[in-house]
Amino acid sequence: MTRKPFTAADLELARTCIHESAHAVAGVLLGGELYTAVAGRSRVLGSQGVTTFEVLPERYAAQVAFAGPWAAVRFATRHRLPSLYEVMAALDRQAGGHLCDREVLIAHGGQAAGAAVAPLLDRNWHAVVTVATGLWRRGEVFDRDVAAALGLSPDPATRALELANVRAGLPLGTFTVAPTDPARAERDRTRQRARERREAVAV
Repeated sequence: MTRKPFTAADLELARTCIHESAHAVAGVLLGGELYTAVAGRSRVLGSQGVTTFEVLPERYAAQVAFAGPWAAVRFATRHRLPSLYEVMAALDRQAGGHLCDREVLIAHGGQAAGAAVAPLLDRNWHAVVTVATGLWRRGEVFDRDVAAALGLSPDPATRALELANVRAGLPLGTFTVAPTDPARAERDRTRQRARERREAVAV
């Protein structure tokens, strides 16, 4: 059995999958809810993709738009962290279409506002690659696919806390909050009141 060679068209589709995956991952990390991300190719238009959110905080629109070209450049440069100049050059080459990333950036604060997402994507690059692999194989991914790639639990009640941990670079996991000992709490309050009285007398 022989393996099919990786063609230029395959490379273009892979870059599109990485691009759309980064939009999806960045949006979920920043509190959005992904509707769908799709990627495919045709003989006429080449590789095309689009990412759509059910919910996306508008204040993060620039970062989500910046994520796509940033990830595509990182993929093209063999995972080296791209410079802002390289991302801008990629935006210049980007064809106009469905809510072009450049237009979204211009409408929401520019490239400087979008670039804030780069460290977050760098820390979660494994999730971008995992989601892009799903796009390559199936042509479409959903919010649950991104959540699984990030290691989030399916319980929506814990999503906000888990995302806060991921954004802070903390490991995900379970934890228990121990109840406060009432006697100890009363001793702490007594000490605090005594300290405040001493400070008042000193003044």
